[in-house]
Amino acid sequence: MFKRILYGVFLSLEMLLSNGLHAQVDVSILDLGGDLEAWYQETIALKNTPIAVGAYYHIQPQSIKEHQFFLSPVWEEGSVHISDEFFQDIRMLYNTYEDILIVENSGIYRSSYQPLKPNQQAIGSFSIHGAEFIRLDDNEILPGGFYELLYEGRQARALVKRIKIKRVASQGIEYETQEVLYLQLGSVYYKYRGRKTFYELFPDHKKEIKSYIRSQGITNLNRHNESGFVYVLQFCEKFMPAL
Repeated sequence: MFKRILYGVFLSLEMLLSNGLHAQVDVSILDLGGDLEAWYQETIALKNTPIAVGAYYHIQPQSIKEHQFFLSPVWEEGSVHISDEFFQDIRMLYNTYEDILIVENSGIYRSSYQPLKPNQQAIGSFSIHGAEFIRLDDNEILPGGFYELLYEGRQARALVKRIKIKRVASQGIEYETQEVLYLQLGSVYYKYRGRKTFYELFPDHKKEIKSYIRSQGITNLNRHNESGFVYVLQFCEKFMPAL
């Protein structure tokens, strides 16, 4: 069925060309005996999606060791939710220095296309390297942008802001990675400052929280301990009244 539809499209293109009109597709590159659906998805379909609505993005020269991206400067397949549409197997990069998501500009001649920076405001979430990021608006606690979702429970969420700071060193440009942890209880956000954050948010259960921390052998609950932060938040969520 799909092939019959595409053949109809090609015939229409030939009619347009024969009438002296200019078509958007170069029919000389068509391989009608090949995988027509794959060709359509590669050359036409993605061009009409929200992912393609944005601007070209020039990637500055960087190295495998010193780069602006989350975990790796190599294109990674992931998924993105944008403008109420969901797309999988999209090659992308997350620039944590600029806090922007970049997608590969797909086409038959892939290497000749500049990467694209989609409309960042339209991106609701994306997943890359096994991590899920959500976009949040500015509020009194945290600045707007993309945050990795470490944990999502019934009424609580653990979030981390991945940041890279550029420094000029004797060997050239270096990027320092920083993380800022936040927790969300209901609709309210809090910046995580260590175990005292839990004691302040759940003062009536301070002894229980201390006992749980000891029982789990968690010796360090500073603002850089992401796993300990998540474990204790999961435990404390039961102290929140049911909605």
